[in-house]
Amino acid sequence: MNRVLGIDFGEKFVGLAISDPSKKYSLPLEVIHTSVIFPHVRNLISCEAISTIVIGLTITSSGHESAVTKRARQLGNRLTKLGVTIVFENEELTTFAAKKSQQGIPSAKFDDHLAASLILQQYLNRNIE
Repeated sequence: MNRVLGIDFGEKFVGLAISDPSKKYSLPLEVIHTSVIFPHVRNLISCEAISTIVIGLTITSSGHESAVTKRARQLGNRLTKLGVTIVFENEELTTFAAKKSQQGIPSAKFDDHLAASLILQQYLNRNIE
């Protein structure tokens, strides 16, 4: 059974999350450096049988895309050539929610893979098969 990969794209780091085989739940996976995102995801596609990739996009309050958003779209266009379906998902407030989920936890450190998991879960909730 194919899985879905979630990506929270950032300037320096990228958070990754993966669905369970039934595509009902999102699981935080890891945080990697932005410079290695393409080869790393290419490897995950084959090792984890990824069929769809959900990439979070940040849209400004005025409705414009940032430079990071444009780079995320470029990554999506490049990944399409590997034979996977690319979906762009509004990531509004996912970083805020991920940080809030760790409030009160001693020495908790925010990690982008939590935001990626929220982006992916948002998508999975709308696309229950």
